Amino acid sequence: MEKTFRKQVPLLVFIILSVIDVWAVYTKNTQVITAVKPFLMLVLLWYFLAKSLYRNKLYILALIFSFFGDVFLLSSEKIFFLSGLISFLIAHIFYIFLVKSRLQKPRGIQLLIAVILNLIILVFLLRFLYPSLGEMKVPVTIYGITITTFGAVSLLYFLQKKNKGALLLVLGTYAFIVSDAFLAINLFYKPFALFPVIIMVTYLLAQFLICKFVLNLENT
Repeated sequence: MEKTFRKQVPLLVFIILSVIDVWAVYTKNTQVITAVKPFLMLVLLWYFLAKSLYRNKLYILALIFSFFGDVFLLSSEKIFFLSGLISFLIAHIFYIFLVKSRLQKPRGIQLLIAVILNLIILVFLLRFLYPSLGEMKVPVTIYGITITTFGAVSLLYFLQKKNKGALLLVLGTYAFIVSDAFLAINLFYKPFALFPVIIMVTYLLAQFLICKFVLNLENT
Protein backbone atom coordinates (compact mmCIF):
# COMPACT_ATOMS: atom_id res chain seq x y z
CA MET A 1 0.00 0.00 0.00
CA GLU A 2 2.76 2.44 0.98
CA LYS A 3 4.77 1.57 -2.14
CA THR A 4 1.71 2.18 -4.36
CA PHE A 5 1.12 5.54 -2.67
CA ARG A 6 4.74 6.57 -3.28
CA LYS A 7 4.30 5.85 -6.98
CA GLN A 8 1.28 8.16 -7.06
CA VAL A 9 3.08 11.08 -5.38
CA PRO A 10 4.61 12.40 -8.64
CA LEU A 11 1.18 12.31 -10.30
CA LEU A 12 -0.27 14.36 -7.46
CA VAL A 13 2.62 16.84 -7.76
CA PHE A 14 2.09 17.04 -11.53
CA ILE A 15 -1.63 17.78 -11.07
CA ILE A 16 -0.94 20.46 -8.44
CA LEU A 17 1.75 22.15 -10.55
CA SER A 18 -0.49 21.97 -13.63
CA VAL A 19 -3.35 23.70 -11.78
CA ILE A 20 -0.98 26.38 -10.47
CA ASP A 21 0.48 26.93 -13.94
CA VAL A 22 -2.92 27.22 -15.63
CA TRP A 23 -4.06 29.63 -12.93
CA ALA A 24 -0.88 31.68 -13.44
CA VAL A 25 -1.48 31.76 -17.19
CA TYR A 26 -5.07 32.89 -16.64
CA THR A 27 -4.04 35.64 -14.21
CA LYS A 28 -0.95 36.54 -16.31
CA ASN A 29 1.35 36.00 -13.35
CA THR A 30 4.66 35.67 -15.19
CA GLN A 31 6.67 35.11 -12.01
CA VAL A 32 4.66 32.01 -11.08
CA ILE A 33 4.74 30.74 -14.69
CA THR A 34 8.54 31.12 -14.78
CA ALA A 35 8.86 29.31 -11.44
CA VAL A 36 6.49 26.42 -12.23
CA LYS A 37 6.57 25.67 -15.96
CA PRO A 38 10.13 24.25 -16.14
CA PHE A 39 9.18 21.58 -13.58
CA LEU A 40 6.08 20.23 -15.36
CA MET A 41 7.81 17.81 -17.74
CA LEU A 42 10.43 16.90 -15.12
CA VAL A 43 7.67 15.85 -12.72
CA LEU A 44 5.89 13.95 -15.51
CA LEU A 45 9.20 12.17 -16.18
CA TRP A 46 9.41 11.38 -12.46
CA TYR A 47 5.90 9.92 -12.64
CA PHE A 48 6.82 7.85 -15.70
CA LEU A 49 10.00 6.48 -14.13
CA ALA A 50 8.12 5.63 -10.94
CA LYS A 51 5.55 3.59 -12.90
CA SER A 52 7.62 2.26 -15.80
CA LEU A 53 9.31 -1.12 -15.94
CA TYR A 54 11.24 -0.76 -19.19
CA ARG A 55 12.29 2.94 -19.31
CA ASN A 56 11.38 3.62 -22.95
CA LYS A 57 14.32 5.70 -24.19
CA LEU A 58 12.46 7.36 -27.07
CA TYR A 59 9.76 8.57 -24.70
CA ILE A 60 12.28 9.82 -22.13
CA LEU A 61 14.11 11.78 -24.84
CA ALA A 62 10.80 13.24 -26.06
CA LEU A 63 10.02 14.45 -22.53
CA ILE A 64 13.50 15.93 -22.11
CA PHE A 65 13.19 17.92 -25.33
CA SER A 66 9.68 18.99 -24.29
CA PHE A 67 11.26 20.30 -21.08
CA PHE A 68 13.76 22.32 -23.14
CA GLY A 69 10.90 23.60 -25.29
CA ASP A 70 8.98 24.77 -22.22
CA VAL A 71 12.04 26.59 -20.89
CA PHE A 72 12.89 28.30 -24.18
CA LEU A 73 9.29 29.42 -24.73
CA LEU A 74 9.30 31.29 -21.42
CA SER A 75 11.02 34.05 -23.37
CA SER A 76 9.33 35.97 -26.19
CA GLU A 77 12.62 36.74 -27.97
CA LYS A 78 12.87 35.28 -31.47
CA ILE A 79 15.98 33.18 -30.82
CA PHE A 80 14.34 31.50 -27.83
CA PHE A 81 11.08 30.97 -29.72
CA LEU A 82 12.99 29.24 -32.54
CA SER A 83 14.91 27.17 -29.99
CA GLY A 84 11.62 26.14 -28.39
CA LEU A 85 10.15 25.28 -31.78
CA ILE A 86 13.17 23.11 -32.63
CA SER A 87 13.04 21.41 -29.22
CA PHE A 88 9.39 20.44 -29.64
CA LEU A 89 10.03 19.40 -33.25
CA ILE A 90 12.71 16.98 -32.02
CA ALA A 91 10.34 15.76 -29.28
CA HIS A 92 7.70 15.02 -31.94
CA ILE A 93 10.25 13.13 -34.03
CA PHE A 94 10.97 10.87 -31.04
CA TYR A 95 7.22 10.39 -30.56
CA ILE A 96 6.84 9.51 -34.25
CA PHE A 97 9.55 6.84 -34.08
CA LEU A 98 8.10 5.50 -30.83
CA VAL A 99 4.71 4.92 -32.47
CA LYS A 100 6.07 3.91 -35.89
CA SER A 101 8.10 1.10 -34.35
CA ARG A 102 4.83 -0.48 -33.17
CA LEU A 103 2.87 -0.15 -36.40
CA GLN A 104 1.96 -3.15 -38.48
CA LYS A 105 2.08 -2.94 -42.25
CA PRO A 106 -0.87 -0.60 -42.94
CA ARG A 107 -3.78 -1.47 -45.16
CA GLY A 108 -4.45 0.94 -48.01
CA ILE A 109 -7.67 2.38 -46.56
CA GLN A 110 -6.11 2.90 -43.10
CA LEU A 111 -3.14 4.71 -44.56
CA LEU A 112 -5.39 6.82 -46.79
CA ILE A 113 -7.60 7.92 -43.88
CA ALA A 114 -4.63 8.79 -41.65
CA VAL A 115 -2.77 10.73 -44.34
CA ILE A 116 -5.74 12.60 -45.83
CA LEU A 117 -7.18 13.72 -42.49
CA ASN A 118 -3.86 15.11 -41.27
CA LEU A 119 -3.07 16.63 -44.65
CA ILE A 120 -6.39 18.50 -44.47
CA ILE A 121 -5.47 19.80 -40.99
CA LEU A 122 -2.02 20.90 -42.19
CA VAL A 123 -3.26 22.63 -45.36
CA PHE A 124 -6.12 24.38 -43.53
CA LEU A 125 -3.84 25.76 -40.81
CA LEU A 126 -1.10 26.84 -43.22
CA ARG A 127 -3.57 28.56 -45.57
CA PHE A 128 -5.09 30.35 -42.59
CA LEU A 129 -1.77 31.42 -41.06
CA TYR A 130 0.52 31.82 -44.07
CA PRO A 131 -0.19 35.51 -44.86
CA SER A 132 0.76 36.52 -41.30
CA LEU A 133 3.81 34.27 -40.78
CA GLY A 134 6.37 36.55 -42.43
CA GLU A 135 9.91 35.20 -42.02
CA MET A 136 8.57 32.33 -39.91
CA LYS A 137 6.93 30.62 -42.91
CA VAL A 138 9.60 27.94 -43.32
CA PRO A 139 10.08 26.97 -39.63
CA VAL A 140 6.33 26.89 -38.98
CA THR A 141 5.70 24.84 -42.14
CA ILE A 142 8.38 22.29 -41.16
CA TYR A 143 6.95 22.10 -37.65
CA GLY A 144 3.42 21.72 -39.03
CA ILE A 145 4.50 18.85 -41.28
CA THR A 146 6.20 17.15 -38.32
CA ILE A 147 3.30 17.35 -35.89
CA THR A 148 0.72 16.28 -38.48
CA THR A 149 2.99 13.34 -39.31
CA PHE A 150 2.78 12.47 -35.62
CA GLY A 151 -0.99 12.81 -35.99
CA ALA A 152 -0.98 10.46 -38.99
CA VAL A 153 1.07 7.68 -37.35
CA SER A 154 -1.00 7.97 -34.15
CA LEU A 155 -4.29 7.73 -36.04
CA LEU A 156 -2.91 4.81 -38.05
CA TYR A 157 -1.94 3.08 -34.80
CA PHE A 158 -5.46 3.64 -33.46
CA LEU A 159 -7.06 2.27 -36.64
CA GLN A 160 -4.92 -0.85 -36.34
CA LYS A 161 -5.19 -1.53 -32.60
CA LYS A 162 -8.55 -0.01 -31.53
CA ASN A 163 -7.71 -0.49 -27.84
CA LYS A 164 -7.43 1.69 -24.73
CA GLY A 165 -3.77 2.50 -25.28
CA ALA A 166 -4.35 3.54 -28.88
CA LEU A 167 -7.22 5.79 -27.78
CA LEU A 168 -4.99 7.47 -25.18
CA LEU A 169 -2.38 8.05 -27.87
CA VAL A 170 -4.69 9.51 -30.50
CA LEU A 171 -6.45 11.78 -27.98
CA GLY A 172 -3.09 12.97 -26.67
CA THR A 173 -1.70 13.59 -30.14
CA TYR A 174 -4.66 15.64 -31.32
CA ALA A 175 -4.73 17.57 -28.04
CA PHE A 176 -1.11 18.47 -28.89
CA ILE A 177 -2.14 19.56 -32.39
CA VAL A 178 -4.97 21.69 -30.95
CA SER A 179 -2.55 23.28 -28.47
CA ASP A 180 -0.01 24.12 -31.17
CA ALA A 181 -2.72 25.40 -33.52
CA PHE A 182 -4.05 27.81 -30.88
CA LEU A 183 -0.49 28.86 -30.07
CA ALA A 184 0.20 29.69 -33.73
CA ILE A 185 -3.10 31.58 -34.11
CA ASN A 186 -2.43 33.51 -30.91
CA LEU A 187 1.11 34.44 -31.98
CA PHE A 188 0.75 35.05 -35.70
CA TYR A 189 -2.90 35.85 -36.40
CA LYS A 190 -4.79 37.47 -33.53
CA PRO A 191 -4.37 37.02 -29.76
CA PHE A 192 -7.41 36.19 -27.67
CA ALA A 193 -7.62 36.43 -23.89
CA LEU A 194 -8.47 32.77 -23.24
CA PHE A 195 -6.16 31.25 -25.86
CA PRO A 196 -3.13 30.95 -23.51
CA VAL A 197 -5.26 28.96 -21.04
CA ILE A 198 -6.57 26.69 -23.82
CA ILE A 199 -3.01 26.22 -25.09
CA MET A 200 -1.71 25.20 -21.67
CA VAL A 201 -4.62 22.93 -20.73
CA THR A 202 -4.49 21.02 -24.03
CA TYR A 203 -0.68 20.80 -23.87
CA LEU A 204 -0.69 19.33 -20.36
CA LEU A 205 -3.51 16.96 -21.27
CA ALA A 206 -1.60 15.87 -24.38
CA GLN A 207 1.60 15.11 -22.53
CA PHE A 208 -0.22 13.24 -19.76
CA LEU A 209 -2.26 11.10 -22.18
CA ILE A 210 0.84 10.21 -24.21
CA CYS A 211 2.59 9.27 -20.96
CA LYS A 212 -0.32 6.98 -20.05
CA PHE A 213 -0.14 5.45 -23.55
CA VAL A 214 3.53 4.58 -23.13
CA LEU A 215 2.88 3.09 -19.69
CA ASN A 216 -0.03 1.12 -21.16
CA LEU A 217 2.33 -0.40 -23.75
CA GLU A 218 4.11 -2.23 -20.97
CA ASN A 219 0.92 -4.02 -20.00
CA THR A 220 -0.01 -5.21 -23.51
